[in-house]
Amino acid sequence: MERHPRKLGDRAAAVIPPGTKLISLGLDSDVIDWFGSQGAGYQTRIKSVLRVFMEHEQRKKPAV
Repeated sequence: MERHPRKLGDRAAAVIPPGTKLISLGLDSDVIDWFGSQGAGYQTRIKSVLRVFMEHEQRKKPAV
């Protein structure tokens, strides 16, 4: 069973960020269902995918 999305998952790694904020975030049901079907730790995988995307976008353009 694959644990991460094919395109981003290979680069997603457990990272301890400088700080963590608890928020309420609405996500599409099918997205939650898919990540949840991958097994325990799905919230950590969602965080990892978001971090990979953020870092990719930061490399594309300089911070303002």
